Amino acid sequence: MVLYDFTRTRKKEGPHNYLKGFKGYIQADAYSGYDGLYVLGAKEIACFAHCRRKFFEVYEMEETPGPAHEVLAQIAQLYKIEKRIRHLSHKKRKKQRRLHAKPLLKRLRRWLEHEKLYRLPKGKLAKAINYALNHWAALERYCEAGYLEIDNNYSERQMKPIALGRKNYLTTGSERGGEAAAVFYSLIESAKINHLNAYDYLVDVLTRIPTVRDEELTGLLPYHWQAAEEKT
Repeated sequence: MVLYDFTRTRKKEGPHNYLKGFKGYIQADAYSGYDGLYVLGAKEIACFAHCRRKFFEVYEMEETPGPAHEVLAQIAQLYKIEKRIRHLSHKKRKKQRRLHAKPLLKRLRRWLEHEKLYRLPKGKLAKAINYALNHWAALERYCEAGYLEIDNNYSERQMKPIALGRKNYLTTGSERGGEAAAVFYSLIESAKINHLNAYDYLVDVLTRIPTVRDEELTGLLPYHWQAAEEKT
């Protein structure tokens, strides 16, 4: 499912309040506002797409293939593995990563540590290398379980409807409007990823919800939903 939460700002209080007590995996960019969650027990998974982007910026500045090109080539090998194992079970994905991705990650880390010795600290390449090494434990953590991902591109794509909407309507008008928008976006985007017609789903749910008992509400969630006419 896709779930959105509304906050007035990007301050750390938003995710901290929402994920208070959560001990599972959290995959996100390197925004420092999430760091407190990891201190309290959540497991950080970094995003290789964000890491790759920093080296790609250096690559675009290189007149001939250089160190950044080498890093991009090694990261591409990791993505080839993910493409090959995408449709396997979680157990098999974990095994394939242990056999094939872990050695590549070990080699890439050694290469970065060696290359760092010969780079000016304030150079763009050095900053990209430091970003990768500073987040290395989180970058390779996706190998711990087959259901984890190498990047958070899927979540990034789920933010596009929000970004497009914000560009068009500019403001939610009020906190209550923002909270309502988060609820409806959550329902609509969850309906879409469960291959439902979002309009039909909302019409059915909003029609039925006034007469549904509290214990039956979970049956109206997109991944449980069955239209009223299909149940009869």
